[in-house]
Amino acid sequence: MCVWVARAREPTGAVSVEPGVDALLGQTQRTFSDLPHLRICSLLNRLSEIPAGAIEFNGNGFLFLDQNNISKIAVGAITGLGDGEVQLNENSLTVLDEDVFGAFLSAGATLEIDDNPLGCGCEIAWLVTNSAYMSLISPGASCYDGELLANLDPTIYEDFC
Repeated sequence: MCVWVARAREPTGAVSVEPGVDALLGQTQRTFSDLPHLRICSLLNRLSEIPAGAIEFNGNGFLFLDQNNISKIAVGAITGLGDGEVQLNENSLTVLDEDVFGAFLSAGATLEIDDNPLGCGCEIAWLVTNSAYMSLISPGASCYDGELLANLDPTIYEDFC
């Protein structure tokens, strides 16, 4: 369900998405964009990837994508979050692409990524070595082997990556 907030005399609405939303966001090219007051979007529908231009907020958005099967988010797939929040708990993310997730974090959005099989090699150095970004990551976020991201030593990444 996605909800947009009305301003003045504009209508308020919600969009419900049935299982099979992969077709909605992927094959048919329908997106949650051109909704200038979109504020909250929750898609719990076995999504596997989010294509570019799929979800567009206009500042301070809240996106709930927990319990899908998301393994890939394209650059520019989710825009305009501002200092909102993205929840991607219990998905299939193995890599946190800096071009995707750095955009969220640089705007001040918090990122919930618990229970994903994240690789924690040099591909995550951009995150681990940035204390401001790390402060916006959920404390339960961990590598595929269970080690918490919060416990990773940034100096190791600085020295070897």
